[in-house]
Amino acid sequence: MKQKYQDFGIRAWQPEDRQAVADIARVVLAEYDMSFEPDASDRDVVQIETAYWETGGEFWVVEHGDRLVGSGGYHPCDRANTEGARAAELRKMFLLPEARGKGLGRYLLTALEQAAAKRGFTEMWLETAVRMNVAVELYRKNGYQRPENSDVHVTRCDLVYCKQLAQTDTTSNSKNME
Repeated sequence: MKQKYQDFGIRAWQPEDRQAVADIARVVLAEYDMSFEPDASDRDVVQIETAYWETGGEFWVVEHGDRLVGSGGYHPCDRANTEGARAAELRKMFLLPEARGKGLGRYLLTALEQAAAKRGFTEMWLETAVRMNVAVELYRKNGYQRPENSDVHVTRCDLVYCKQLAQTDTTSNSKNME
């Protein structure tokens, strides 16, 4: 998987990216007075293989030149807002300050949603904190809504959002001509 947005590259995470992605998470969380918790809430950042790859999810990094400036991923989750839904959870969508304000967050969010939909997920869930107001606004503007009766699983988060994913039609629309 490789994509381009302006002068940013987006690609699948590789094991050599582990420390850089952990550093990105640490920097962004610190901006909001939150701590990086590699043995708890942020375990998935240091265990990408088991948290994403082995569960049927994906994890991507954002490059600018030869430096990683962002990340994001999704993996299956056991939440469902509608009966029969196949749910995924958006995780660790972080951009360093120099990568913000360019539409990259919206692009990355949309690309992750589309990738999840192609894998058959019908809902995308996420948890965030009200203090991460720019992220909260991004999610709201892109169709995420607060579901009823949904608990937060990550202690530093206080908001839960869900969005129905558009499914791509893989059937042919051709008509038989006689």
